[in-house]
Amino acid sequence: MEQTQNTTQKLPYKHLSFEGRQLIEVWHNKGASNREIGKRLGWLHQTINNELKRGTTTQIKENNKPRQLYFAETGQASFSKIFQSITAGNGSEFSSLHDALQQITDVYFAHPYSSWERGTNERHNGLLRQFIPKGTTICHYSKQFIQLATEKINLLPRKILNYRQPATLFLEEIQKLKIKTCW
Repeated sequence: MEQTQNTTQKLPYKHLSFEGRQLIEVWHNKGASNREIGKRLGWLHQTINNELKRGTTTQIKENNKPRQLYFAETGQASFSKIFQSITAGNGSEFSSLHDALQQITDVYFAHPYSSWERGTNERHNGLLRQFIPKGTTICHYSKQFIQLATEKINLLPRKILNYRQPATLFLEEIQKLKIKTCW
């Protein structure tokens, strides 16, 4: 059976730009809530919360009291260090990905019908199928079930990572970034 209509919704891909991070810094310093900042910028409040966590550093004042401050530069640098590149498929859902991430990271697209070019992605799809069979709608599963499946997948050692767990390596990388950005 041939599909004649595109049923995939085009996502807006409103990733944080450096200018957006600067606005977050200004409004956050003026005491605006995450929800208020999110409404002003058209982003979810959780996106603002994640960005504030990523870009916050500890500084020591003259009286040796530490204080937490958000800096747009730190948030931008942290994001760029975590995502060195992104390889996507050719679906319409990725059509604006290159433009959205142009100043942030390199974006590559796999050739059509060349799943081996996204081997890690295909491997993770296979792992996910152990929990959610192909063709099954994800809405039939509870949030707790999906969280448990995600945790099990991320705690499974990978040969490509020298038999280490992705969750552990990700946390180690985040810790390295925190150490580099703390004063």
